[in-house]
Amino acid sequence: MLTYNFKQIFKARGIRNPATMLVKNGITYNIANRIAAGSVDKISLRIMEKVCRVLNCTPNDIYNFTPDNEADKSEHNALMALSKNDSRATAVQELLQTLPIEKLSALADLLNQKK
Repeated sequence: MLTYNFKQIFKARGIRNPATMLVKNGITYNIANRIAAGSVDKISLRIMEKVCRVLNCTPNDIYNFTPDNEADKSEHNALMALSKNDSRATAVQELLQTLPIEKLSALADLLNQKK
């Protein structure tokens, strides 16, 4: 089953009020609230593009595939590329909150070298 992965992306990005952030970036109040609540069932390509620009991600980051049965788990199923394990992104966010400031500076330097 294909679903949207918005909540995990907001959490990984440290966005605490996604609806407000989306509205500030040109998404209508109604759609922003539905996205933030996880109750959106379809999104136009125009909105998908806006959200991807705001979150600096691709549609593949937003979609999540969960196999409905064993046959869906086949390595030949192209949708498996959309299966997400977001525990690492959440772990990084939690780690950043606990690192001492001097280590954050060193990490920022290292990340800038990787860009």
